[in-house]
Amino acid sequence: MEQLPEQKTGEALPQLYTAEEVALAVKVKESTVVTWARTGKIDAVVLPSGHRRFKREVIDALLAGQAAA
Repeated sequence: MEQLPEQKTGEALPQLYTAEEVALAVKVKESTVVTWARTGKIDAVVLPSGHRRFKREVIDALLAGQAAA
């Protein structure tokens, strides 16, 4: 598994990952991650810019073989 950046101690906000980082971690194409988010198969945080970010729990659920919807 690709190593993900770790959250710094003391940060109040959760660490959010890009679709590219999620794709690398679960070994799928970035477009697959985006499709999963668009269709509601996985949870995503949508930024005001329209870009999606993903919480660590989503990645852990994918790696465990279950969707985190």
